[in-house]
Amino acid sequence: MNNVVIIKILRSLTMGFRHLFLLGIALLTISFNGYGQSYTIEQATGVDFETLNAPTSVFPADDQTVGPYNLGFDFVYFGTTYSQIYISSNGFLSFENTSNGCCSGQFIPNTGQPNNMIAAFYEDFDPPEGGSVRYQTVGNAGSRIFVLEFNGVYPWNGPPKIPSTWQIKLFECSNRIEIHCLSCVSDGGQVTQGLENAAGTEAYVVGGRNSTNFSVSDDVVSFIPAGSTPISPLDLADRTVSVDESDNVGREIIDLDAVDPDNASLEYSIIDGNDLNLFSINSTTGVITQNAVLDYESLSGSGDETITLVINVEDNAISCRNAQAEVDITVQNVEEDPYTIGNTNLTNLSTDDNFAQSFRTTDEGELLYVDLNFNTSPGTILLEVFEGSSVNSGDQIYSEQFSGIGTGVVSLSLSSSLEIDEDQSYTFQVSSGSNFSIWYQNSDVYVLGNAFFNGIAQPTRDLYFTVGIGSFNASPVLEEIDDISVQENNNPSEELLFAEANDPDNDNLTYSLAGGGGYFTINPSTGALMTNGSLDYEQIFAATTVNPIQYTLTVTVTDDGLPSKSAQTSFVVTIENAEDTPYEIGNASSNISLNGNTSIGQSFTTTDAGYLTEFDINVINPPSSGEVTLQFWEDSDLNPTSGGTGPGHVETNLVYETTVEITTTGVQTIELPQPMMVEAMTVYSMEMFGTNLNLHYRSSNLYRRGRILWSNQLYGCCDLYFVARVEPFAEKISLVSPSNGFNIENNAQFVNFVWDASEEMVSESVFYVVISTAGEEVFISDPIVGATSYQLALSQLSRDKIYRWQVVTLDEQESQEALFKTPSLITSNKESLIASLSAYPNPFNSDINFDISLKKESKILIVLYDLRGKEMVSKRMDLISQNHKVKLSPADLKTGLYLFKVFAINNAGAEVNEVYQGKLIKD
Repeated sequence: MNNVVIIKILRSLTMGFRHLFLLGIALLTISFNGYGQSYTIEQATGVDFETLNAPTSVFPADDQTVGPYNLGFDFVYFGTTYSQIYISSNGFLSFENTSNGCCSGQFIPNTGQPNNMIAAFYEDFDPPEGGSVRYQTVGNAGSRIFVLEFNGVYPWNGPPKIPSTWQIKLFECSNRIEIHCLSCVSDGGQVTQGLENAAGTEAYVVGGRNSTNFSVSDDVVSFIPAGSTPISPLDLADRTVSVDESDNVGREIIDLDAVDPDNASLEYSIIDGNDLNLFSINSTTGVITQNAVLDYESLSGSGDETITLVINVEDNAISCRNAQAEVDITVQNVEEDPYTIGNTNLTNLSTDDNFAQSFRTTDEGELLYVDLNFNTSPGTILLEVFEGSSVNSGDQIYSEQFSGIGTGVVSLSLSSSLEIDEDQSYTFQVSSGSNFSIWYQNSDVYVLGNAFFNGIAQPTRDLYFTVGIGSFNASPVLEEIDDISVQENNNPSEELLFAEANDPDNDNLTYSLAGGGGYFTINPSTGALMTNGSLDYEQIFAATTVNPIQYTLTVTVTDDGLPSKSAQTSFVVTIENAEDTPYEIGNASSNISLNGNTSIGQSFTTTDAGYLTEFDINVINPPSSGEVTLQFWEDSDLNPTSGGTGPGHVETNLVYETTVEITTTGVQTIELPQPMMVEAMTVYSMEMFGTNLNLHYRSSNLYRRGRILWSNQLYGCCDLYFVARVEPFAEKISLVSPSNGFNIENNAQFVNFVWDASEEMVSESVFYVVISTAGEEVFISDPIVGATSYQLALSQLSRDKIYRWQVVTLDEQESQEALFKTPSLITSNKESLIASLSAYPNPFNSDINFDISLKKESKILIVLYDLRGKEMVSKRMDLISQNHKVKLSPADLKTGLYLFKVFAINNAGAEVNEVYQGKLIKD
């Protein structure tokens, strides 16, 4: 046995004695060393993990220090400047090639090795057991950060111990040190976290973290050099700008305007890319101006129509505080003499006629559009482009049909790129299936070219046209947006979603929104969709009286290219009710008195299902008998005439009747002897009969569509004082875990589903866990009797995917749905023996075929169950290999849904796992 392994085994035996011994040293050392003289320690929560887009991975063995690795900048540590570090497998970095620190966190300060180190979670770690160790320098010069990350690294001896994840950050200029512990879990050994100088004579640690057994999560510790102040980074972003060719020396090109949180004095300079001296920069303001003539043709000929300038900005007061960025300046061609022929005469074209025009180019590029002037509308037109000076002299190189063409100047913008060369002849031709007339003029105005009518040259005719040549503008790409729901009383500043779009030409994009009844808005720059204020379901419902409340929104994204292109997508937003407002009509001074068999009441529309338990009315005079007859009717007519009276409500569906006492005045709460069940989005009418009963009412409808009832007539003018209270149905099954947003940890083998239900339901019901996700067959669990939990092997689900789950019963009770996400890394202690399996036909009538593809020789067991878990038929096969087809012919099965499972059994006879399961339907 080697010495390292012996040390690791003995560590657990000596841990208690060593802890007492080191504690004594700690108390003694703290009394005379220089704590607090060079570094200030700050503690906080809220881990800020840097995203490492291009990290360098390192692979230290157990108990090994590797390096050196470049920081990318100079870093001052305990007064000495370093540019490289070493990494120990045991959770620390050092500025020298020191000991690896085996085999537990050393108490510091300690003159023995390791020294000159930053310990994040220094203990006996073993990276080869799993996880990753990697580093990267991020940020711009002057504000760079070197990040060392231990991600999911196990202590020595590996699983089932719990891995740990943390980052060490070293900050340029400020020389600040931060340790971010996302999840630092001790395995019971001694752990150290802190700084130690090169001599091992001075150290800085947080109390309780010096060679002690501790664990932390979401923990941040900062070590700030004495006398230093935080240095805010300068923000100078890369920029892209296009300018037309011009001789306008001194013209402003772009204002960089670096962001400086400290309002320091900044100095700008061009440090690269200005070899032609075409641009200059104001050192104080950052404004780049044109310094010489910008000629597209000369720049394009040398391939320099896009110039990339490297700009540096630095703080005059802090020498290492600077930033750099690239500015791409593209010089656009301005056609000094555009390919344009004017407007004089008309040519009439009949069906199947065509008219063409040749032209000669002066610049190479891409054909963007052809403008034509139509006197009468062609409706649909075909545009063809040929090489050469006539339709007969070259090959057709482009063809596109355009619809909805009207009169006047119309731009036929090409939908795909067409490259054309400099100083070459091309011909475009237009034709249509209908009669139309088009403008032309006599003589050639600009370049050598002829008009063609039905393929015959017309030397004295030149078709009115304008040809656009430049850089082709492709349409932006807008991703489809799924339908969403938003609940009322939302936070209006919270983004509902982001419209995701990109432009192949890197043009600037602008978002716009159509639809939504004015309740939604979109940020034109970012594509963030928000509500236009907090939504009030009741207010919207009162205005629309439509259920469900849904709006179709159309997002359009438009680029700023020439010509401008756009794309759009539509989706549906459903506004959900939170039922925060009762069924309430307010109070007023008007009143109605009842005599004889006259009735008075109030109609209303529910938003949620539940139980109506009580309601309030405002009594001016109670009935002479002291009691009233109370009735509730369903589906009353709620469409009164404009005159305020209607045909009366439809009294054909009485759902509730009782007698209640009313003996006092003022607001009375009428409790129903038995709660009345009401459905969602349903019209009900409450009526009362009682001689001399006098109640308050008011004009206008305040809350939701509903009308006062008097003598069986509907009055659109009025609303009875009325407050109805509806309690929601009690949820019979509620999900406990996993809940919405739950992420299962990497390397987990199982997911446990837990729910709540009444004892009566648990004893009498058969539960099923139903799991689904897009693109996969729905998973249905075995029947679950007498329990409210179910365990599923993660190997039966896909990695890194969001699933929905709910619990249902045979008597059609069901829970709400919850979401959870599977880990990106799933391990299993079982061997998968089946590569693929399919069952067909589904639905089946008599026979069921199973096509099985095996990875290696196995026994197979197929079992068919009913929904209560009863085994209906099974079939076992001896050792088979590769592809195999199995037929089941279950007899006397009733029509309905069945579950099947396929078990793979290795040749040793041990059951390996339930490899496949699914459902089948019997016709």
